[in-house]
Amino acid sequence: MSRPTPRRNQNHSNSNSNELQLPDQNNHPGHPHGHGHRRTRSRQLQEEARRQQQQQQQQHIPPTSDYESDTAQYMAPPHPSVQQSAALAGRTNTDLNLGVLRRYLPSITSVLSIAANAVVYTFQPPSEWKRTNMEGTMFICSQRKAPGEGGETGCLFILNRKGLQNFVLDLDTVGDFELAGDLLIFKLDYAAHEVHLENGEAVTPLVLGLWTYAEDKSDRETNAALITDMWSQTLSTRDARAQAAASDPAAFAALAEAGPAAQATGLSISCPQTINITSQDDIENGPLSSCGDQLLSINVGNASGSLNFVNLTSATDISIRDSPQLTSLRFPELAILSSLLIDQATSLAELSLPALSSTPPPHVSEGNSVQFGPLSLNITGAPYITDVVMKNATAFAALQLVNFGDAVDGFNQMSLTNVKSARGLEISSCLAIYDVEAVDRLHLIGGSGCGYRFSLSSVRDLTLTNAYNMGLTLSTLQVNNSLLVESSAYPRSVSRNTVELGGVASVGADASIVSNENAHLSLGRLASVGGSVSLRNNTNCTCDFDQLSTIGKNLEMLDNSGTTLPLLPNLERAENIHLRGIINTTAGPNIFPALTYVPGTVIVEAWNDDFNCSKLVSQWRDRVINNLICNGTDNGTTTTSTPNETGDEATTPSSAPNDGLSQGAWAGIGVGVGLVVLGFVVALVWVTLHFRKRLNQLAEKDDEKLAPVQYDTEPDPVEPNVGRWREVEGSGVVVVHEKAADHVYEMLVPPTELPANPGARFK
Repeated sequence: MSRPTPRRNQNHSNSNSNELQLPDQNNHPGHPHGHGHRRTRSRQLQEEARRQQQQQQQQHIPPTSDYESDTAQYMAPPHPSVQQSAALAGRTNTDLNLGVLRRYLPSITSVLSIAANAVVYTFQPPSEWKRTNMEGTMFICSQRKAPGEGGETGCLFILNRKGLQNFVLDLDTVGDFELAGDLLIFKLDYAAHEVHLENGEAVTPLVLGLWTYAEDKSDRETNAALITDMWSQTLSTRDARAQAAASDPAAFAALAEAGPAAQATGLSISCPQTINITSQDDIENGPLSSCGDQLLSINVGNASGSLNFVNLTSATDISIRDSPQLTSLRFPELAILSSLLIDQATSLAELSLPALSSTPPPHVSEGNSVQFGPLSLNITGAPYITDVVMKNATAFAALQLVNFGDAVDGFNQMSLTNVKSARGLEISSCLAIYDVEAVDRLHLIGGSGCGYRFSLSSVRDLTLTNAYNMGLTLSTLQVNNSLLVESSAYPRSVSRNTVELGGVASVGADASIVSNENAHLSLGRLASVGGSVSLRNNTNCTCDFDQLSTIGKNLEMLDNSGTTLPLLPNLERAENIHLRGIINTTAGPNIFPALTYVPGTVIVEAWNDDFNCSKLVSQWRDRVINNLICNGTDNGTTTTSTPNETGDEATTPSSAPNDGLSQGAWAGIGVGVGLVVLGFVVALVWVTLHFRKRLNQLAEKDDEKLAPVQYDTEPDPVEPNVGRWREVEGSGVVVVHEKAADHVYEMLVPPTELPANPGARFK
């Protein structure tokens, strides 16, 4: 079966082991394999793993690893043992690849072939192939079947470099296979597990295509032949499995539902991958009661009252949605978790996770170990929450607290006040997070009257939304990527309307101030912006850009109603400048006194009539500004005197723009156009004169008179029509007789026209 497998749920088996340990081999004789026994066994293995780790630390022998970045390598002593070095040095690339793949899919026994890159496509009727987000190195592998199924089968495993989900195609699920051009096409017996297209759409295809990179066409053909052989072997074992299914249908159905690819998630084959919870009864009597130590996805919906997950020790992600009557969530034993999402739990007051750290420890289960990154905690729409209990909640991958405790006067227990770092921090709560030291993406949402004090030295992205009634204190701050201030609407009657961004000294990419009202934006320390500066659609706002000297791309101040555009006394350079609005004339026409060069275009569309373009025109003439469009007064449309390169004054119209061409280029264009026009005029005069001369010649010929032509109208003598000769008998005289009734008449022929005078008339 084709199914994506989470990369974060890696099965860290012993990479030096040559024997594959299947789950049924761990069952003890005399004890039926039940869910309660499996949970006890898991805890026992966790304890054994902890003891083994302590012994390794005491002996200073770090575990053998396939990754140089593993935590164990960092915690190891500086001088590894000789045995460990020898073990690592003796491993081949095939051993390393096999060890990595077995972490995801322990049933793999060997790697038969490798394709450097493969891309997964799905066939969408009637005739369209669509690309998925699955792409990476492809391994053609041999694997053992799950317990209860005999023989071996093949699989295709793609280590996805474009996401956390790998791709596994079990050849046992393939109904037909062919190589069509550069595409390996697989027709599945039943719909594959869900895969995502490049646009994010989830599909469950029946036909898959794999495009593989190959330096030589023969490589692709070799892989296709290998897959064909493995698929043929797989088909030959189906009869045996059919007999097994007939002998024990229930057991076989459970095995077939999960398949060997389920091992890649570390799941027991009798536990579903996703569990839905609506009540406490689902927790105590449903599948979760026996699968609480597995890495599952748990969805809570339409729940009410209190939920106590008494038997849950590990999970990949938990989501709580559409539960407005839910009041309490308790996870007393939960120690392993990657993501927790709570949305619109408007009555939730308590969230208890006493055993969970924001950076969970490795998950140890039967033959595998999964290392999680920091926890992602997203709580939106929990206004009445007062208690959050979490162990060592200091570092998060993502921490989102929006509409979090806004309806309460204070918090009773709040572990989240100890946050030190987060890759993403989005907050609209009055939760006092003052000790945070490192944030990648910081998003502050105001409107609740909360104050924020940060001593951060840098962030990647800084976003302020609705900064009204937000108390913000920043030390000198470097924004490495983007700055955005949006939707901050202050009432006109408010005297304190300043958005305090005076600590921002530089912005690496774009700085945008959009859709604010009645606000003063303090950016008095901002000296450089690597991207563009944009002020758009603000109403009755002021802004301080006094220290801004360098803009990497464009400066745009457009459509700011009731807003006088700020002065930029220290601006030296920008690619392009476009101002449309009320221009500040307090400093006269010189709005860019420090400007040194603008290689693009400066466009000034002044809404006020008193703005004078004369200084901008002067900077254009001095070639400080390459192109200029200015609609104020004295914009250079009149003829003025400007010095030429020889020192003499030449009369040059200084109207802008010049469309990016230099004055020399325009002079060349003018000369060329003049020559073309002159040539056209000369040609027209010559044609006119020649035509008139020809007409005169024709008129003279018409006036010539020809001498009359005399024609002889007398007919030529007609020769007799001699019919025969006859001699008069005895006289020697030959008498010629005409043929009777056969006369010849000569027709008059009109004279031909004289060739020298084709127009002569005959009279």
